[in-house]
Amino acid sequence: MTLAGIVIKNIIRKLLTGQDYRSEIVTLLDAEFLQYVIDFFKRVAWAKLVLHQD
Repeated sequence: MTLAGIVIKNIIRKLLTGQDYRSEIVTLLDAEFLQYVIDFFKRVAWAKLVLHQD
């Protein structure tokens, strides 16, 4: 299960029990942004390897 999936489960659990879930929302946003950054740098590295082969 992905980090986002785990956080979503925690949000649902907190909603059902009436707890504050705002910190989980911030964690979800952080996880999504981190995944975007990782994917972006993978694409940049791949492009550099493919386009700059001599």
